[in-house]
Amino acid sequence: MNPIFDFYEVVRVVPNDVVPDGLWETLGVVVGRSDRGPLGWEYAVQLVCDDNQCWQLPEGALRSEGRKVLKEDLYEQDPIRVVVDPYTGVGSVKK
Repeated sequence: MNPIFDFYEVVRVVPNDVVPDGLWETLGVVVGRSDRGPLGWEYAVQLVCDDNQCWQLPEGALRSEGRKVLKEDLYEQDPIRVVVDPYTGVGSVKK
C-alpha cells in the first residue's frame, strides 16, 4: 500500500483517540514516514504550535490541506554535524 501523504505536505491533525486533544486541528508538515506493513503508514509531522517538535502520527489522524511547502522553508541553510560516542551511543553537536 502506498502512503497517502507526501514529504513536505501540509496536514491537519483530526480529532481522534491517538493524540492529545490539545493538538486537534493543528497544522503541521510531513517530514518523515514509515511503513508499518499491515498497520499502515505513520508520519513524522512537525507541528507549528508545538515549538516545531515532531510527532509520530498514524495516517488516520491526519487530513491533507492540499498544499506543500519547500524543504528550505523548514530548515536553516547552515548544516550541523553530530558526533556519536561509540561507547554510550549519545550524540552531540560537533563544534
